[in-house]
Amino acid sequence: MRQPFLEATGQANRLFVAIGLFVAIGAALGWVFLYAELIDEVVLSIPFMVVAALVLGIWLGLTVRCPRCKAKIVWIAVSKHPTQTWLFWLLRLTVCPRCNFDPCGADVVSLNA
Repeated sequence: MRQPFLEATGQANRLFVAIGLFVAIGAALGWVFLYAELIDEVVLSIPFMVVAALVLGIWLGLTVRCPRCKAKIVWIAVSKHPTQTWLFWLLRLTVCPRCNFDPCGADVVSLNA
């Protein structure tokens, strides 16, 4: 079985750390809305958590790139694929969707379908 693109290029950790941080931010927001007393400090933390999630998403979209053509792989996944399938497409990806770069060495056809 072929190694996924993100693992072969050493970028899988970025994706998994970002997913973990998105889950943590979501859990913190859920706790604030469901269980916290809405005092000033807690209410002020809500925009900061939202901004942190937005910055994290932008960072992820800009930093996971093809080593050859510098294509933004996460951005391609999010913008070109349906909401329910982009993550699975990204994790299954074995070559760059733009230049067909194969980090494992063999030239193959793109999985852009």
